[in-house]
Amino acid sequence: MSPARSWLALGLGLTAGVAVAQAPPPVPPPVPGPAAAAGAPALTIEHAPPDCVLAGQFIRLEATAKPADKVEKVRVYFHAEGEMHWYFVEAERVGAASAATLPKPDKATKAVRYYVEASDGSFHVARTPEHVPVVVAAAGACSGKKVAKTVAAASIELRVPPAAPAVPAGFLADGVRE
Repeated sequence: MSPARSWLALGLGLTAGVAVAQAPPPVPPPVPGPAAAAGAPALTIEHAPPDCVLAGQFIRLEATAKPADKVEKVRVYFHAEGEMHWYFVEAERVGAASAATLPKPDKATKAVRYYVEASDGSFHVARTPEHVPVVVAAAGACSGKKVAKTVAAASIELRVPPAAPAVPAGFLADGVRE
């Protein structure tokens, strides 16, 4: 078998003419787009990440992307720590800032991994580092550190990656819609 066919057979999971079921490779999160044109201000994001999120409560995250007049979209990409599928929600403008509501983490979830991404109409992208707040049962369990804001009710339009479950692993279905 030629090297190209060997690679193809391995990539497709073929062994001696028999297809072998394989999990799809993990999808990496998006990478920043092209740099801002000379003289154009770069996009930046100000975000104070929480240290903890509350189990069974909708998570409310806020960020300010600048320059505000250039920002077209702000999204929050997330998943339960240890999971491979990155889901996202669109943030809504709230004054000068943007806010996004994430689904309720299950009490068995250890942590939530997320980052905030902003983009403009010229395909420029800014992104925060990934943050990993721990999931706690009550605010007191956060040992005096910053607890994420919560909302009592939400209807979350969740963007689901291909071949992923409609509700992210480690989160509750309450308020989630596709």
